[in-house]
Amino acid sequence: GDIVEMYAARDRMHKKYGDAADSRDDYQELEDRLDDAVETLISVPASSMDGIKAKASALQLDELFADYEAHQQIALSLAEDLTALG
Repeated sequence: GDIVEMYAARDRMHKKYGDAADSRDDYQELEDRLDDAVETLISVPASSMDGIKAKASALQLDELFADYEAHQQIALSLAEDLTALG
């Protein structure tokens, strides 16, 4: 799914349920999907300009910028992809 929409859905859950959001099954499912999406950005080489743009766009998201480790890993993955194209 679209990572931007998943972050927006997570924000809506926080607004609707407050601190109780974290204990909901649907919230945990969404967190798992977000983790999978981030892991895909890190581990799957971009084979097209769309893939390159997806990684670059993700790096601009405030939610990912705040996740230092994931942000750094996506940036490194993007750099490797661009180097491979060169």
